[in-house]
Amino acid sequence: MSYSILGSGYRPNITLFSFDSASAKIHKVSDSKAPENASWLEPGKEGVIYSTSEVPDGEVYSLKLKGEELEITGKRSTKGEEPAHGTLSHDVIFEGKG
Repeated sequence: MSYSILGSGYRPNITLFSFDSASAKIHKVSDSKAPENASWLEPGKEGVIYSTSEVPDGEVYSLKLKGEELEITGKRSTKGEEPAHGTLSHDVIFEGKG
């Protein structure tokens, strides 16, 4: 069975990896532009992924995987400083500062 894994952090890219559990091998599939200081990735409904951006004004991004590339589809202010993570609850995003 094959699994997709997204990896991020304080770097300019979010990396898509593929993990094959039968062979226990992982390989890099692609790099996509990441929000600045993306510190959290949270899966949402219908393939949407949310990312916090630890910047002074605080931002949250929505992203979607298009083929092997992750595309930024939206951006909103969190109205808080440098959010470290976010949690989804139904259709509402609650942010937290780490």
